[in-house]
Amino acid sequence: MSHYLPMLVCLLMANVLIAQCPVLELGAFQQIQRTEGPEKEAKILAQGFDLHSDFVLGGKKMRRFNKCWKGNAGKARYEQVLLWNSSANQVMLLLSDEAQYQTMRTTIEGRHNTSSAQKGDNFYIGTMFRYQYSVQQLDAEPYFAIGIAFK
Repeated sequence: MSHYLPMLVCLLMANVLIAQCPVLELGAFQQIQRTEGPEKEAKILAQGFDLHSDFVLGGKKMRRFNKCWKGNAGKARYEQVLLWNSSANQVMLLLSDEAQYQTMRTTIEGRHNTSSAQKGDNFYIGTMFRYQYSVQQLDAEPYFAIGIAFK
């Protein structure tokens, strides 16, 4: 019986490690978008993201935050990336897992009845926010992206 103990411990540890990277919930994503200035960064960091870089893209000041990395042949691949366009006060969540992306998208579109929202293949306009869906290349890897902005 005691020879099964190491295997049981390994299985329990694997479950703990998998559970350590919860996907950003829609309510927290919306709260980040609602927050202004330095408080926005504090909200992002409170969700477990780490600041990766500041850069300018097309004249817009951007900040990149990463969460939950996996090693891949000496290269880190992040499960979640959050891009904050501080020039336009817009946030984009990039997910490496398509199932997590689909769950978030279903949650967004399920919050409103169809008569009060506009829906397209690559966008959704709800009561307060406008969402844009896309696939983005980041670090030569595909990510499923959800952008949020005020209407």
